[in-house]
Amino acid sequence: MTGTRATADTVTDDMGWRQRARCGGASAHLFIVDQRETKRQRQHREAMAKALCLSCPVRERCLRYALDVDEEQGIWGGLSPAERETLKSSDAPDWARRSA
Repeated sequence: MTGTRATADTVTDDMGWRQRARCGGASAHLFIVDQRETKRQRQHREAMAKALCLSCPVRERCLRYALDVDEEQGIWGGLSPAERETLKSSDAPDWARRSA
């Protein structure tokens, strides 16, 4: 998949990593934006989600998935949507950069 965007089929073929993710037992609300939350609440929620991601055995795979499908919401692989956008436009490894 080097240099090309993954198709839905190639991304979903390897979804077994989700069963090994540390977030499996956590509430999805920890990772997803709630439009009603204050900035402080969002920062706290994101910090808790990122802390869980730090020790996750599939953190890199999760991040790759979010980048492959251009996930626009939530914390994936320990990064927020804005952080993923920055990563894609930086000197990150090839797998982390995706062309539009």
